[in-house]
Amino acid sequence: MSISPSNSPGHSDARCYRAHCHFIQKAATLGVLKEYPVYIYQFMPAEYAIDNLRKRRLKVSLFEDLNDPFELLGARQSDTETAEQFKALKADLNAKSMILCFSRSWDSPLMWSHYADKHRGMCLGFKVADGFAVPVTYASSRLELQAEKQLAKVPGNTESLSLKLMTTKFSGWEYEKEVRKILAPSQTYKELGLYFYDFSDELRPYKVIIGPRCIVSVNEVKSALHPLDRNAIVICSRLAFKTFRVLPTRKI
Repeated sequence: MSISPSNSPGHSDARCYRAHCHFIQKAATLGVLKEYPVYIYQFMPAEYAIDNLRKRRLKVSLFEDLNDPFELLGARQSDTETAEQFKALKADLNAKSMILCFSRSWDSPLMWSHYADKHRGMCLGFKVADGFAVPVTYASSRLELQAEKQLAKVPGNTESLSLKLMTTKFSGWEYEKEVRKILAPSQTYKELGLYFYDFSDELRPYKVIIGPRCIVSVNEVKSALHPLDRNAIVICSRLAFKTFRVLPTRKI
């Protein structure tokens, strides 16, 4: 499902789509995309992985549903007035923005524990073009960002600030090595109360990693692959013998 401003359902969604394109362009000019990875990964329980492979899609999240309560709150708020302005901006971003979350690597035991059903799930790997998503910046303290000046002196012109808020997290999350695809609602579709984003030429699985504790077989995963994705590699994984990592069961 690929929706551009010309065929999106609503004028406000079209404006939102253009705004997010501008976010990505601004990120590139700021050097945010300079070291963007080619391979990205998403962890999930086994049943969701099989369903997503069959239906060629990924579940899209809302910022307000993510597990970090500081989402969109990466900047320091110096007074009540600024806090209220940030509150309004956060509500606006929550209403107009959706997100796909990925990691730069798949070998972290923490990621398998937190997002792949305690190693009983799977990890889907994607090979994507440069510029598909934006890397998260990790900070040990709330950012200054001159946010007060941006909010006070340039009302309505908050693209750069919004991008920073959508891609800044506390350094405690750094183990996730996260990259994000920011979406407008018009780029997604809704099913049973959830939002999804379809696989496409720019988002196609190249690898499926079966977790160390997963009971789904390689053949079951291969049978779930859509004909368009049959070239994807399916591998099993294990806990490393000498390090705290998750590795392939055999060299690939």
